[in-house]
Amino acid sequence: MSFSSFRLTAKNCLVFCFTILCSVQLNAQNGTDATGVKKAIIDLAKKGDQKGVENEIRNLEIIITGHGAKRKIALELKDIANELNQNEHSEASILMSRKTISFATDHFGSNDTIVGIANDYIGNNYLQLGQADSALIYYDKATKVLKDNHVPAQYAFSLIGKTVSHYYLNEIMEMEKPLMEARDISYHKATDNEDLRGLCSQLSGVLYDAIGDYDKAIELNKEAISVNLSKPIPDSIILATDYNNLGAAYFTKGDFDLTNEYLEESLKISQKLNIVDEGTLRVLVNLIFSYSQKNDVQNTKKYLKLGEEMIMDYPFLKNQFSYISFLNAACYLHLDENDF
Repeated sequence: MSFSSFRLTAKNCLVFCFTILCSVQLNAQNGTDATGVKKAIIDLAKKGDQKGVENEIRNLEIIITGHGAKRKIALELKDIANELNQNEHSEASILMSRKTISFATDHFGSNDTIVGIANDYIGNNYLQLGQADSALIYYDKATKVLKDNHVPAQYAFSLIGKTVSHYYLNEIMEMEKPLMEARDISYHKATDNEDLRGLCSQLSGVLYDAIGDYDKAIELNKEAISVNLSKPIPDSIILATDYNNLGAAYFTKGDFDLTNEYLEESLKISQKLNIVDEGTLRVLVNLIFSYSQKNDVQNTKKYLKLGEEMIMDYPFLKNQFSYISFLNAACYLHLDENDF
């Protein structure tokens, strides 16, 4: 039997919040032209047309002129890479991040802050693509540059990226050093970033769960929930993750009533927001195992049926790791289609 203790996906956990380093203000005369060029760059990047992107970057250089023009262009390229990342166009975002790095390095040197942030974007995208080993390479590059430039929030988020990469590579003990450093930064009053603090608590809970300190894991998962709920507008997706992780920690202690309470709270949030992803299926798998431990056949079959319906409605779930866990759950419980 396998109980999944960490409901983490790049989509719901690695959409990092970056401090805006500088705003880009184009003059009214050139604004429309620049907007058209940026749209063209986005379209070409989605097609993987590197030469087309390079041509449009040259057009930006023609349009954006005057004092600080190169910095403005570099920031525009960074923002395009980030927009593609946020919209889950990972390959296109990687392309644009590389172009950002090339442009910024040519004009400002390889240790410029924009270079660090663009490397972080590449790390995020590789995590979304399930390539944690490649992600780790770029997070290492990002953390070096961002630390040198004394931008603590961005540096801490890159440390979080390293932590998650180590988790996916099953390098549990390697998680501790970057995570504890990020956690220290998150509680420094100069940083004061609730998103960062919540992620640090969440990942600390995962770490302590993985090394078998379940009481500490429960404490930190509750802390993550508290941080999230204290925000003016709580992040419901992250909250769903936190409730799942808390339920998982109680499962390892054998408290199935609390396990089910928190897992169902997680599922309720996902259903309210109409979220259907690997994480949602993972919560269902966890509920199936938890109720089976209580010999609650009715609820076990209820969540097996809900999972089956979700997979039928959203076939892409068959390509997710949680689908294997779902099949294992059905096999473990000796149930087949006639039992649904």
